[in-house]
Amino acid sequence: MVVTVTAMTPLMAMLRRAWPLLAGLTLAVAVGAVFGSTLLGPDWLSLGVVAVVVVALATFWVHERGNVRTVWSLAAAIVAMGVGLVGLLAIYIAPLAMVELFGEPVQARVTAVRDGIDGREYKHRIRLARPDGTAIPGELTLPRDAGTKQGDQLAVLSDRTGVANPVPADEPVTGSAAFLVILWLAVAGPAVLCGMAPDSGPTVRGRERRAAPRDRRRR
Repeated sequence: MVVTVTAMTPLMAMLRRAWPLLAGLTLAVAVGAVFGSTLLGPDWLSLGVVAVVVVALATFWVHERGNVRTVWSLAAAIVAMGVGLVGLLAIYIAPLAMVELFGEPVQARVTAVRDGIDGREYKHRIRLARPDGTAIPGELTLPRDAGTKQGDQLAVLSDRTGVANPVPADEPVTGSAAFLVILWLAVAGPAVLCGMAPDSGPTVRGRERRAAPRDRRRR
């Protein structure tokens, strides 16, 4: 039993050092997924981008609270950039993954159309209802030149859980869930490797922070 614990110690130490990056990565994906879902709506996507960037910066800051050497700080900065990139992609990929897993084809009726902004383009935000009149959660986003109007019939993929916005029936959603997992693993691997940073030899900045309170007490 002692041998097993001893053998696991290096791995546990590495994960302990890497946890801020892993936690930040998971949080960035979660934040991106929330802003891309029906919980907030498509008009909040710009704020979602800002939120993901804040999470990435906070991830690097929390990691740098530990005393690591410059080469590991550079590696952590690169991983933090990956955290932000995956979080931004999650805004668009996570809803498609939900549609892939829980979507069903529906011949929906347009109940309302309004204008919205997607990036720099004006788009139509479309409310839909099932053939039985039940409202479909979320809004379908289509180009304004599609000429969609109230009463039209549209073939869409609707998320049965109501978390993801509906998408056109011909939207390529196959492989979205797997792609999101691959993105997470692609950044999680380097994040774990950053946990190899040695605890010994703290930086000068770290030594100064610890020495300052002692100097004040002596005075």
